[in-house]
This record gives sequence, C-alpha cells and structure tokens, in this order.
Amino acid sequence: MKIKSILLILFTVCLLSCKNDNKENNKQEVKEVAQNIFKVSINVIAKKNDDFCLLYTEDGSINFTKGSIWQNLKGSENEQQVVFYLPKDAYPTQLRIDFGVNKEQGDIVLKAIVCEYNGKKKEIRGNDLGLLFRPDETKCTYDSATGLIKAISKNGQKQSPSFYPQEANLGPELKKLAK
Repeated sequence: MKIKSILLILFTVCLLSCKNDNKENNKQEVKEVAQNIFKVSINVIAKKNDDFCLLYTEDGSINFTKGSIWQNLKGSENEQQVVFYLPKDAYPTQLRIDFGVNKEQGDIVLKAIVCEYNGKKKEIRGNDLGLLFRPDETKCTYDSATGLIKAISKNGQKQSPSFYPQEANLGPELKKLAK
C-alpha cells in the first residue's frame, strides 16, 4: 500500500514538473515568434458583427493580390481592437484595410491604427490617419477629425469601406519600424 502511494506521488510530481517545463517553453516560443512578426492593430467602433481584412505588399506597390489576413469582429457600441499578425518574416511596404463586408454595418469610427515590429511601435491617430491612409472614395467617405467612415451606396447596394495607403507617406513610416 505504501509503495502504491509513493509511486502515485512520484508520478504526480513528474507530471506537474513536465507541465511547468512546457509552459516555460511555450512562453519562450511566443517571445521568439513575436520578435519576427509584424502586427497591425485597428481600434474601431463597429456596432455589428463583421469581418475585417488587412492586405499588404512587400514590393512597395499597391497591388494587393497576394497578402491578405481576415479577422472576425464582434459588434459593440464600445471601442475595440482588431489585431492582425502577418506571417513570420513578412514585412509590409504598404497596407490596405477593408472595414468589413456586412452590408448592414452602420457607420464605423476609426480611432487608431498601431503597427508593431520587434519592440518598435507606430501609433497613428487623428489627422495623422488621413496623412498615411486615404479612403477608397468609390466605396466610402472619411472624416479625419472624427474618425467617421461612412459606406457609400451604389445602385441600392452598400459598398464595403476600405482604406488605401498614401504611398509616399506610409511606405517610409513602415520602413522606420524595421531599423
């Protein structure tokens, strides 16, 4: 009986110590991965559930046909953050943001866009948003003073709002994060 109790205690101790080792290894892996991953966070108020998309290029162009990342958004009256992680070792030279596909989505309020890479951060707020991004005027209007994005309707169909880069301004700002 004593032997069974001792074996059970030893087994439990081994199991718990292995579990702690795995947690430490996972923390190290997350830290290493985070250092090589470009992260874009978008702070918005969007009242209905939707899917947002971040598109990026790595060649300096605005030909957004290869790199795209989709992220779900739960509708809320409050400001929330939509976070996109680019693939490991991908580094964007230009960014485009598609603010959802839900045709019932009301106006969206853009509060900030934050780009992070290897511990460096670029936070874009207020009028700076209009200096680095421009609305696709065939799909939406944007007021940089309030952050209000309004989708445009064409032939009774509400368009999905999107922002393109101000290439001459955004490209150099993104390069600064890599230095």
